[in-house]
Amino acid sequence: MNSMKNLTLFLALVALMLSVYAQEPLFTESKVNFYNDYALWIVTMEFKGTHEQIGVAMKTFVDEFFSQKLVPMGPPVGIFPKEQIQLEGAQVWQLGFPVQEKIEVKAPLSIRMIHFPKVARYIHKGVYANIGKVHTLFEANIQTRGLASQKEVVLRYLDDPSKMLETEVRTEILIPLQAE
Repeated sequence: MNSMKNLTLFLALVALMLSVYAQEPLFTESKVNFYNDYALWIVTMEFKGTHEQIGVAMKTFVDEFFSQKLVPMGPPVGIFPKEQIQLEGAQVWQLGFPVQEKIEVKAPLSIRMIHFPKVARYIHKGVYANIGKVHTLFEANIQTRGLASQKEVVLRYLDDPSKMLETEVRTEILIPLQAE
């Protein structure tokens, strides 16, 4: 009888471990969506450095944004040249917040309109360090559909990583597509 209890306990423990260690695949084709006429006004600030510096850069940007008494209309975004999305080594990127309309901002902030006739969208759930790998798989998927991407990738940071597990953080990856 004791061995039956031990076996049941062991199987329950194995099931728990498998559920904890089970991971979603990095990229799932069925989660790709396409949108037409995607446009946003974004207040941005340019940064140079490594991916590890994005947290500090985000604080600098957010402090400057709110010091100018601006109001965000959605979660923060990162805009990267697509060849730098691997997030390795030094690079140049922009951090920003969408705003409702074109507004006046003071340096070091700037405002820009992003307008994409067509955009592919994917929501990555997990650590930021995997975004480069997910982007590579996403780009390959777009190419198999006979589509080509433009020069930038937009990341919308949907969750605050300081308030949740890093494995639960969601990042929306937007890849602007070239006209067909």
